[in-house]
Amino acid sequence: MVTPNMLKKYTDKLGVLYAEDNSTVLKMTRDFLAKFFNQVEVARNGQEALDKYNPQKHDIVIIDINMPVMNGIELTRRILEINPDQAIFITSAHNDSDYLFNLITLGVTSYMMKPLNNEVLTLNLFKAAKKISRDREVREVLNFIENNGEIEKNMQVIGDVVNSLKDIATWKQPTPQSIGAPLRNSVNSLEQVKSKLSQLRSIVALGR
Repeated sequence: MVTPNMLKKYTDKLGVLYAEDNSTVLKMTRDFLAKFFNQVEVARNGQEALDKYNPQKHDIVIIDINMPVMNGIELTRRILEINPDQAIFITSAHNDSDYLFNLITLGVTSYMMKPLNNEVLTLNLFKAAKKISRDREVREVLNFIENNGEIEKNMQVIGDVVNSLKDIATWKQPTPQSIGAPLRNSVNSLEQVKSKLSQLRSIVALGR
C-alpha cells in the first residue's frame, strides 16, 4: 500500500494539470492533489487545458474523457503531439471499450474509473511520479558528467592505459621490476574508471 508520505516524496517538486468540467469533482480532486504536488493547475474544458498546458511545468496531466469544447481523447492526442513522453491519466464515468482502444493506441499512462478512488489514484500517481523523478535524476547526472568532461576524461584514461600496455608488449626483455610500475599505474587508472562507471550504472538502474 502506498502511503501519502511515500507519494509526497516524489511529487513535492512536480506539477500537475487537471482537466474536469464537473465543478464538484474538480474541487475535490484539486484539493487532494494540492496535498502532494508543488503546483496544481486546473481547466474546465479540453481547449482551456490545451491553452494552459506547458510541458516544462506539467509533469502529469489528468484528463476527464467527456468535456465540452474539446473531449479528452482529442486533448490527449494534441498534448502527445507536443510532448510524446507526457504522463497522462484519463478519468471516465464509463468503461467504454472504444475509448479504451483509442487511449491504448495513443499511449496514455493510466485509465481510471470515476468516481475516483483516492487509494487507486495515489497508487497510480506514485508509480508515475517515481518514474518521472528518477528519470530527471538520471538526466541531471548525465548532463553533469557531460558538462564537466567526465566522459572525455575517462576515454583519455583508457586510451593512455592501452598505449602503455602496447609499449610494454614491444619491450624485448621485460622484467618484473621494469613492468611493475607501469602495470600498477594502468590498473589504478582502470579502477578509477570502473568506479565512476559503476556509480553511473547504479543511478541509471534507479531510474528504470
